[in-house]
Amino acid sequence: MNEPQQDFLDYYMILQVHPSAEPEIIKSAYRRLAQMYHPDVSRDPESQKKMQLINEAYAVISDASRRRAYHRVWLMNQRKNNPKTDAEPAESESRQVLDEYFRCLLQEDWAMAYRKLSVKDRSLVPLADFCEWKEAVKALYQMGAYVIKFFRSYEQCVVGDDEYERVDAYSVIVTDRDNRTGRVSEEAYTKYVVWEQGTWRVRLGYQQLRPIIYKLRYLATQAPEIDANRLYTDTLLKHDRLTGFLSRYGLMERIDQEIARAKRFRNVFTLTVLTIRPLDSQPGVSASDYQSMCLADAAAQLKKTVRTVDIAARFSEQRLAVLMVQTGAQAANRALVRFLLQIKPSEGLAYRVSGSITAYQGESAEDLMLRAEHDARTKVVINKDNTRKYHFSLDDQQV
Repeated sequence: MNEPQQDFLDYYMILQVHPSAEPEIIKSAYRRLAQMYHPDVSRDPESQKKMQLINEAYAVISDASRRRAYHRVWLMNQRKNNPKTDAEPAESESRQVLDEYFRCLLQEDWAMAYRKLSVKDRSLVPLADFCEWKEAVKALYQMGAYVIKFFRSYEQCVVGDDEYERVDAYSVIVTDRDNRTGRVSEEAYTKYVVWEQGTWRVRLGYQQLRPIIYKLRYLATQAPEIDANRLYTDTLLKHDRLTGFLSRYGLMERIDQEIARAKRFRNVFTLTVLTIRPLDSQPGVSASDYQSMCLADAAAQLKKTVRTVDIAARFSEQRLAVLMVQTGAQAANRALVRFLLQIKPSEGLAYRVSGSITAYQGESAEDLMLRAEHDARTKVVINKDNTRKYHFSLDDQQV
C-alpha cells in the first residue's frame, strides 16, 4: 500500500490521454500506441517493455470501476507532486503593483494610479483624460472593497497588439455602489500586469477614453427613479429577459449543484463560452442595443442545437455559456464545433462567434467562472518552432 512515490505510474500519461477522456478516446489512443510500439512492428529495443506498460495502463483505464479507484490515487499523487502548480510566487511584485493601482483608485489618487499604467497605455491616454474619466465614473459609482486573485503567469505573451516577455494574469472582484439607485454589486475583471522596461505595469486596455467620458456624463444626467421591487427582482432573478436562458446568477447556482455531484459521483463537466462580437452597426441603433440584438439572435439559434441535458445561460453582455454535464473536454470541443457551425447571423445582422472550453478542475463555482472568462479572452498561437504564444483581448476592461 505504501509504495515509494517514484514507483507510481501515470497511466493517463502513458496512454497520452486527458484524465477526463471518454472511452472512445482511450480506445483510439491505445490502438495508435499499439501500432507504434508492438514488438512485431517496432525497431525500438525498448518496445516490449513500453508495450507492457501500455497494456497495463489500458487494462485499468478502460475498465470503469478500476479507473475510478485508480483516479482517486492519481489525484492524491498529483497533489503531492504538484502542490504549487500555477501558484503565485510569494511576495509577487506584479501583485503589489496591481494592489497599489487599485489602492490609488480607492483613495481617488488618479495621478498616482496613472503612473502604474503601461507605456503603451500612457501613450494612448493622456493624464488629463484618465483623471476626467475617473471623475466621471465617480459621479455614477462609489468604489468599495476589492479582492485580487492570482490566475496564471505567461511568457512571450501578446496583450492586445503588444508582445511582452512576461505577463501575470489576475482576476479582480470590485464591490461598488450605484449612486443613482443605491444598489451594491460585485463585478469581476481580468487584469494583466506586464513586464515592461525592467518593471511591472498594469495594462488598461483602452485605445481612447473621450467617447466613454461622454457616455458616462450623459448617464449621470439620467437619474432614474428607484424601484425597490424591480431592484430586488433583478438582483435575484435566475433567468435573463433578453435570451430566455439562465442569468449569471442562475448559472452560478447550477454550477454549484454540478460541483456537488462531481464530489459525490466523480462526474465531469465543462463550461463552454461563446463570444458574440458585432461586425458593423445600424443607423439609429446604439452600440449596446445592437450588441443585444446580436446576442439575442445567437441565443435563439443556440437554443435549437443544445442537448436537453445541457444548461444555457447568458454569461455577460457579449457572451453566452453552455454548462455541459457529464461531458469531458474532448466531447465539449466537438459540441463547440457544432455550435459554431449552427449559429449564423440572421438577415440584417453581422457578427462573429468564437468559443472556448473550460473543464471543471475542483475549484469553486466563482473561480470556475473567472477562469472561463479568462479562457474566453485567450488565443493560443503555435509558432513555427512549436512554441506557444498567448494573445489576450482587452475587451470589457473597465477599471
